[in-house]
Amino acid sequence: MHLLRGLLLFLTLTLAGPALAGVSALPATARAPRCIELAGGDAARARYIAARRAELAACDPAKPTLECAASWGKLVVASRDGGDPALAERYAPLFHTDRRPMARTPQLVRTYLHLAGAMEQQACFTEGEPLYRLALALVDAHKPDPGEVADIYYALAWNLSYQERRKEAEATMRATLALWSRILPAGSRDVLQAQQDIAYMLEDQGRFAEAEALYAPLLAARETLTDDRGMLDLAVTYTNLGYNLASQGRLAEGEALFRKGLDAAAARVGDSDPMIAKGRSYVAAIIAKQGRTDEAEIWYRRALAVLIRRPAMDPDRARAILGLATHLQASGRAPQEVRALLRVAADDARLRQQLHTGFSRDAQAALQRSAPIYAAQVRAAWDLAQLR
Repeated sequence: MHLLRGLLLFLTLTLAGPALAGVSALPATARAPRCIELAGGDAARARYIAARRAELAACDPAKPTLECAASWGKLVVASRDGGDPALAERYAPLFHTDRRPMARTPQLVRTYLHLAGAMEQQACFTEGEPLYRLALALVDAHKPDPGEVADIYYALAWNLSYQERRKEAEATMRATLALWSRILPAGSRDVLQAQQDIAYMLEDQGRFAEAEALYAPLLAARETLTDDRGMLDLAVTYTNLGYNLASQGRLAEGEALFRKGLDAAAARVGDSDPMIAKGRSYVAAIIAKQGRTDEAEIWYRRALAVLIRRPAMDPDRARAILGLATHLQASGRAPQEVRALLRVAADDARLRQQLHTGFSRDAQAALQRSAPIYAAQVRAAWDLAQLR
């Protein structure tokens, strides 16, 4: 799971750099989309969800019952948006209305954690948080295994980060690091991953200088790991540090490190991997800010050549199109191509918007995420009008 988190950070770098001109930065809601609160515009379904939440508010973590587990199961099923229809069946043996106290078993802990993961897959992070806390309460009630507690803390830290509760996320990740440092060797992967995640969470708060100080020992430790996973971890650290330096205005240093990490990652996952393409978009933005317009365009086009093959519903595809289009706009180039690119991006955005019924908060957030595309279209129309 820890490697996956690192790769996800690498994937989201193009969204995280508002200090870099040319990067298509999205509003905070894009990074932490809200749960489907209005149930797709279905008022009856929304009332059902609200009733299940009220039941859960009365659940005592110290006295877990089958009824509490049932409420969570019903909430998962009721609130999912295009989720797994087999989810309810998988947990059916646990979801009864019996009010007997539920044994504090590893099975119950795993159930809460599985449900938390299911909620997070639907971007229902506020719904997943209390499940992690229920699991922690059950583990702490016995002789807790520090490793198990650390794993739950780690998941909870990321849950809080996705809710944009940045200081709480940082504190929880530091607690994770303290636990792992007690039971694992100093250079173990889990310890190093927690250190890198703390750096990311500091950057998420704009504390780039503090985060930078964490990278030197992290790089020194990861450079000793020569297996495939260790080398990929090292590549991600290089890209993260490159992002950090570029965000501080040290563009040449940041570009060099980001490119170093990108090359190392490409050697292991393939040059046409979407992750690598997203990284190229970020490098393009750094290059553009240094005034190397032609070179930046080459990098944007290399990224788009891969991401244009992604499904139309994939927002990464739209961001890649928008990145090239706005770069061409900024340099006064190819207005006809710009308009054609933005037409594709807008079509993709409308498809995503059709997932939402009514004018729910999620629909509003989706519309807000598409606003840069529509604004660029207005400018493209103006640019073409000026040529006539």
